[in-house]
Parts: sequence; structure tokens; C-alpha cells
Amino acid sequence: MATYVDTSAVLRLVERRGDVSPVESAMAAQPLCSSLGELECWSAIHKKWHDAEVTLVQRDQLLSSVQELLDAVNIMALDDDVLEEARTLCRRYPLRTLDGIHLATASRADSRLAGRSVTLRFCTADRRQAEAARQHFGQDRVDFVPSWR
Repeated sequence: MATYVDTSAVLRLVERRGDVSPVESAMAAQPLCSSLGELECWSAIHKKWHDAEVTLVQRDQLLSSVQELLDAVNIMALDDDVLEEARTLCRRYPLRTLDGIHLATASRADSRLAGRSVTLRFCTADRRQAEAARQHFGQDRVDFVPSWR
């Protein structure tokens, strides 16, 4: 089994917000993510710093934690095949651009892994993306990280 870990799930784990057990399980199951995920994490953490939600020291600790976590993840390239798949998925489901890219990356990985008899799961903390992933992969292959508030 392998698990695609969306940026929302990565950030939830790094920030230790709420029940992160679905993400911890995902990280133990051959985790995958798009190269986009690293940039999204970096951007989200820097935004928190610019908005004075975290100090400079906290920002740097979060960035270090993200890098450590992503070092354990198989990072998949954002290529033309992924973009074409994202176009297809965004026609089919009500996805925002980056969510569509993540779902498309997972879908491409799923196709490759199926040839090796490996099942792909999808882990996210984003409700809309989780619903599209359930429709695409099936209910039993999506791990939704519950709201932390």
C-alpha cells in the first residue's frame, strides 16, 4: 500500500493540529506527494510569519519540520501528464487548481502502482478535495483528517 499525502495533511501533521493519526498512518505507508506540496508548505508557513501568527524562530522550526517530513516522502514531478490529468479531473469534479493538481498527481501514481498490484490511498484535510477523491478513488481509499477546531 502507498498513500498520497496532500499539503493540507502535511501541514496538519507538522503543526500538530487536532487528530493527526490519519496522517501518521499515511506516512507509514509509502508516502507520496507532488513537488507542489513543498512549495505550498513553504508558502503557508511564510504567510503565517508575515501575518505575525508565528515568530521567526517558530517559522524556521516549522520549515525544518516540513523538510524533515518531506525527506521521507517520494516526491512526484509536476509534468505535462499531471497537468493534462488535472484538466480532466477539474472538468469532472468541483476542484480548485492546486487541489486538482494534487488529485491528478495521485491519480497518475495510482495508475503506475496498479501495475505492481499496489493500492494507493489519498490523505487530505480538505473537505472538497476529499469528496472529489472519494468519487475518483472510492470511499474506502480516502483518509480525511478531521477538523481541528
